[in-house]
Amino acid sequence: MSSAVKLSVGERCARQPAPSSRGSSKAGSESAFAISPETLHELISDGGHDATKRLASIGGLKGLASQLKTDLAHGIDNNDKKAITQRREWFSANELPEAEETSFMDMVWESLEDRMIQILIVSAVVSLVLGLTVPDQDTGLVDYAHGWIEGTAILLSVTIVTLVSSINNYQKEQKFKELSKATPPVKVQVVRSGTTLDITDKELLSGDLLNVAAGDVLTVDGLVLRSTSLKVDESAATGENDDVAKSAHGDFVLRSGSNVTEGEGTILVMGVGVHSFAGHIAMHVREAKEETPLQHKLEELANLIGYMGMVAAGLMLVLLSGKELLDTVVYRKHPFGYKKYLDNLMTAVTIVVVAVPEGLPLSVTIALAYSMKQMFKENNLVRHLAACETMGGATTICTDKTGTITQNDMSVTDGVTAYGVAYVVPRKPSTFAGEDEKVNSGTLASPSPLLQTSTPMDVSAALGGAQAAGVRRLLMECIAMNTKATWVRVESLEAKQATVRLTGSKTEQALLNFVDALGEDPMQLRSERLSRLNEEAMRTPSSPFSLVPWPTGLAGTSSNVVAAAATFTKDLRIYPFTSARKRMATALVLRPEKLVRYYVKGASELILAECTHTYDAQGERVGLSHEVRVRLEEAIMAMARRQLRTLAIAYADYPLSADYSATPQDSSNSDEGGAAPSSPFLADDTQLAGLTLVGIVGIRDPVRLEVPRAVAQCRRAGVVVRMITGDNKATAVSIAKEVGIYGKVWFGPAEGEQGLALEGPQFRELAKSARKLNAILPRLQVISRASPMDKHILVSALMKRGEVVAVTGDGTNDAPALKGANVGFSMNSGTEVAKLASDVVILDDNFSTIVTAMKWGRNVHDNICKFLQFQMTVNVAAVVVSFTGALLDRNGDSPLKPVQLLWVNLIMDTLAALALATETPSDEVLLRPPKPKAAPLITRRMWLNIAGQSLYQILIQQYLLLGGANTLGLAVRDSEELHTLIFNVFVLMQLSNEFNARILDDSVAFWHNLGNAPMFITVVGTMFVIQIVSVQYGGTLMQCVPLPLASWVTSLALGVVPLLLGFVLRRIGVVEREIPPPLPVVDTEEEAALQLALKQHVCPTLRDTVGKVRMQLRVLKAFRENAQEQKAARNRSS
Repeated sequence: MSSAVKLSVGERCARQPAPSSRGSSKAGSESAFAISPETLHELISDGGHDATKRLASIGGLKGLASQLKTDLAHGIDNNDKKAITQRREWFSANELPEAEETSFMDMVWESLEDRMIQILIVSAVVSLVLGLTVPDQDTGLVDYAHGWIEGTAILLSVTIVTLVSSINNYQKEQKFKELSKATPPVKVQVVRSGTTLDITDKELLSGDLLNVAAGDVLTVDGLVLRSTSLKVDESAATGENDDVAKSAHGDFVLRSGSNVTEGEGTILVMGVGVHSFAGHIAMHVREAKEETPLQHKLEELANLIGYMGMVAAGLMLVLLSGKELLDTVVYRKHPFGYKKYLDNLMTAVTIVVVAVPEGLPLSVTIALAYSMKQMFKENNLVRHLAACETMGGATTICTDKTGTITQNDMSVTDGVTAYGVAYVVPRKPSTFAGEDEKVNSGTLASPSPLLQTSTPMDVSAALGGAQAAGVRRLLMECIAMNTKATWVRVESLEAKQATVRLTGSKTEQALLNFVDALGEDPMQLRSERLSRLNEEAMRTPSSPFSLVPWPTGLAGTSSNVVAAAATFTKDLRIYPFTSARKRMATALVLRPEKLVRYYVKGASELILAECTHTYDAQGERVGLSHEVRVRLEEAIMAMARRQLRTLAIAYADYPLSADYSATPQDSSNSDEGGAAPSSPFLADDTQLAGLTLVGIVGIRDPVRLEVPRAVAQCRRAGVVVRMITGDNKATAVSIAKEVGIYGKVWFGPAEGEQGLALEGPQFRELAKSARKLNAILPRLQVISRASPMDKHILVSALMKRGEVVAVTGDGTNDAPALKGANVGFSMNSGTEVAKLASDVVILDDNFSTIVTAMKWGRNVHDNICKFLQFQMTVNVAAVVVSFTGALLDRNGDSPLKPVQLLWVNLIMDTLAALALATETPSDEVLLRPPKPKAAPLITRRMWLNIAGQSLYQILIQQYLLLGGANTLGLAVRDSEELHTLIFNVFVLMQLSNEFNARILDDSVAFWHNLGNAPMFITVVGTMFVIQIVSVQYGGTLMQCVPLPLASWVTSLALGVVPLLLGFVLRRIGVVEREIPPPLPVVDTEEEAALQLALKQHVCPTLRDTVGKVRMQLRVLKAFRENAQEQKAARNRSS
């Protein structure tokens, strides 16, 4: 072995001094394990050279495995349940303990921390004490029978308000807790007892052998045992944005919280749960409760209203107390007493309690909690609260194609031979079925559109002849070898034979089914090709596996291609697919043939451009002529125009140097994680040259039936849909046309113009100029051959120009765009990195579900505006009536008593929030354009409704207070009955106005869409019943007297008027304030360069222009004379 070759983890550490027994004696005395989880955490935290030294101190990799009681080849013993339980108890489970839950009593204490509530409680207690100790100033006796009622009623009202608020908050917390638990578990693959198992990430234990691959999010710490091109993003842990290569021979420490961005490998699990790197940090920094932007706006508005209420209450307290002081000290109308001042204080404080709209933030909470729960039922898993409301203002949706616009049910329906002859593939009942497909369904694929325009030959005719047998075999070999898809056999008690299910990407499943359609078992073909490698495979120091058979579907064999590939890391290398390269390659050392074969598949036009050879109709390998290349390019375009995704299948053979012609036992060790100097493989598959084309296949992925309707809904809603896909431009445009994305621009400054479709490289070039982006973005509808970076550039550019952008993504490289967008939607089938970066997870991967989220987002905003419209009306009316009524009353008594105002506060804050914030959306919310971000929270129409309804309520209350009851023919006996009448009319007007508050536009009928609000009807009905009971039977507790029937009829008549008034107000035309469009983005450097170029540009003079024309005429004359001389020479020779 060369001295230049790096040592593996085990080899390096084995050469270090013997392990110290110091840190393990204590652990050994307390547990069956000789190592503590704290020691594992320290090893991971150190990293780098320190980690190597610490690992050496415990005996290297073998010593660590011994102390963890695990086997580096077979993993932990899965059959010993007692040992697994002990392992979980000692090293902890891979989940963090739940944060300390806020109890119901904590919610109650939080509600009682409100300063105004505290003042009200103190005032009520003082009132209770004075009522039972101070004699009445008129009788001179203490009224023990009634002196306790007022104070007790206020305390009871405060108790009810506090309890209702606390119950709502507690239920809200429980709903969020349920939603957080609804997150689907993450599946991972481990090796236990020598068998590959699928478990959830929460079942991982220290000592497990965990297989990781691109797209995984590490929830545990680990040491790399084996890797292939493994790179991780450690920015969450280290802050470094560059991907870090990991291997057993280099940096072998993996920290939890890292994202696997490329390659695959196997790691030894170290710290889990609270003892992992990320868990240790998370336990110190628990995530705080998040507040949405709308909640911030409403809190600011609530504070402003509260300050105004405090000013009014303070002014009233000063005026009433001054009036009382004049009556007792100056005019001596009655002796001085504390009771009146206390009553004035309680009324003032109660007005403040009513004026402060605590219900505004509560309405947001209820609306969001309710919407999150309902959206989950409709396949939207909301991860961040702000996404609910932000989605309602979305102006642009940037969506993927595969699986979102299309069904992700792929099948090969067409193909082209290596020499340019098209054929069709009739779909037969496949031996294999995808994870979501039924086996042996017997359904046939719809005929290819190609059949409607021409009559291409069948696949059996094109590839079934004796001359094409070798090419057909090579085509199937290229597909079967260059894939990560495999299949598992599922035994069924009911079926007579086992069910076969394919795993892996849908594209690779379609290709394997195509091989099956050609009459070969792809797994058997793969096994035959690898049989020699099986015979010669060796166990490498950095691999935890001994011989792991390649998947054949037989009992006891691994179902994971990656795990099986570990056996062949000397003679096989996988170059994983990436969006940047648009291809995947697998390299195989063929020692008998003394060559390395690279199997390649990828974007057809890109692969074809690198091909130099092909096969002719006789099955001979020949050079790729210009004529055949043009024919193949035309065939690719023809399939792309029919919405087929085209893939080219090719290979390249490289000679194997003499150093590697020997068997693996005679060869030296090499770094599995990359191309070490001793590796026979190229470091990067983009270095391949001279590819040989074997064939091109067309894969059909049908459009989801509901997508055209969803796109049409976006069109009506004023939302622009843009499609970003890695497919060919013709394929992308064809599908975009079918679903309605591509065509005339339907919204924005370019409305009516033809949409624009660009390829990724074109877009990236144009994106370098802010001026060019300003010109193309309003028309841009499709980006084909796009990379994830294109998506991120597009999202950033749109957001800079004031757009509210929603974006979909499913890959690891989509994470920047998902994180940077206003709302990021990840697919449930996507990687964990994408899900963690997103705001909403689409559980069914369906574009129409995004439209549903947009509908709920607009509904959340509408419901909050409805509550705001209602509460502003009640606030204004209650404060003005209490203030003016107390000043106009001879005794200075407010017509609305503190206990009554607290009941009104309960109606406003809690019950109205519940009634108005839980209305379900209708499709009508998608019939209007989104509201700009700069739009005011309260529109002009809302102000008109608030002002009109408040003015009516204030005038009616003052009319009744100043003797209007007698004018209406009511025989009011005393002030108590009058105040009860005023209170009753006031509450009934609020109940009627709640119906008006539901209408935010100019809809005439107050019952519009009432069927979508069952909770509203229930709450309003309940409040009406409670009001009847309060007035008729509340007595001194509510400071009311029973009203006769005539008073009730009058109250109902006056209380119903707001319904009619609302009809009139909605008939008044209102012009909303126009929101100017955002200013175009200006790149100062670009503009400065343009200005400089204009200054340097000198207009040519007339002499210069004439000189250039004369020069061109002389050149033209010389060409003509030369042509004439050549013609004369030819005539003379003839």
